[in-house]
Amino acid sequence: MMTRKTKVFAAIMVLLQGAVLSAAGPYAADQPENLGGARFNDISLASLPGLPAADIAAAPEYTDAARYLSGSAAGMLVVEPDNARGPVLALINGARRSLDVTIYTISDSQVVNALTAAQKRGVAVRVIYNYNSFAAKNIFPNDKAVQAITDAGGQARKAGTAYAITHQKTITADGATSLIMTFNLSASYFANSRDFGYLTSDPAQVREVERVFEADWNGAAVTPAEDSLVWSPVNSRSKILEIINGARRTLLVDNEETGDKQCMSALMDAAKRGVAVRFLTAVLAGYNAGPATDGGSSYTGAGGADANAAERAALNAAGVQAKGATNHYMHAKMLLADYGTSAERGFIGSENFSVTSLNKNRELGVVLTDAATLTKLDGVFESDWSANK
Repeated sequence: MMTRKTKVFAAIMVLLQGAVLSAAGPYAADQPENLGGARFNDISLASLPGLPAADIAAAPEYTDAARYLSGSAAGMLVVEPDNARGPVLALINGARRSLDVTIYTISDSQVVNALTAAQKRGVAVRVIYNYNSFAAKNIFPNDKAVQAITDAGGQARKAGTAYAITHQKTITADGATSLIMTFNLSASYFANSRDFGYLTSDPAQVREVERVFEADWNGAAVTPAEDSLVWSPVNSRSKILEIINGARRTLLVDNEETGDKQCMSALMDAAKRGVAVRFLTAVLAGYNAGPATDGGSSYTGAGGADANAAERAALNAAGVQAKGATNHYMHAKMLLADYGTSAERGFIGSENFSVTSLNKNRELGVVLTDAATLTKLDGVFESDWSANK
């Protein structure tokens, strides 16, 4: 007999092997992206019925999807933009009882349509969404999606003020399976943004994701304790520095930002002790360093040169190999230490290398140790590294 976890993974593998389109819903147009420097074209697609027998549906933009999808007993790695919406839609469309979402931005029409359809078939949909840092700048990127979800009978709450920004990105289905993401639920992240997700049915991980969700939903205090999960503002800094400082041979890093001096110093120190450190950052052209509480990033859109360029130069001078990524917008937050050795481990999450992200926000990441996932992380990094000169 297939377990619930096995069924979810099998369904995702099925949908990624065939181009099946999701039915169009009333939420027809995505809002323009104007956050964090990523401005990509939204995707406009025709629609066809999904697979009713499995209750799954997926967008068709996975030309090379299977190359980067890894599944194991431990979990499943999702790579964007290669896997597109498929894994997200499969998780949502496969839910039977509940869907709990914590998100920074949500505006993708197909994802919102899937959530509203889930609510209408009796799934209890709840969404915690970032609001206060946007409202301070008089922008409201989540309002249209929230309206569609609540019109369908779902519940949505503005994230509380306990954190500067709610930058966490998770979807949990039926209290049994969680997708921990570096990407937001907006069209640009499925189009040209390098990002990762990790689909887990590990009971301890899912229980803690749900426990924190309930606390944040109710504005209550909570202290996460699951060792494999990485939470801001509780332990992100210490756990990320532990991986960097513990590396002995190699360290591969993706991150959108380079603003946290302690993390940058740790990368330099690793290079000085003989670790081969390679770092791909976002090219934040036209963005200047801004106040620490500005949006989900420590950068503003005020103009100027690449805001990461000076720190990349300092890293390179200290023995780190650092490049600005141009093949994709580098939105991922990933670490891979000592790959191919008995000490190998990785990390993906929503945490940027910024003081705000590590010390003040609500963020979530996961420490990874299963070989299949780490092999895929290595393959994606090597491909991106070769693509960027």
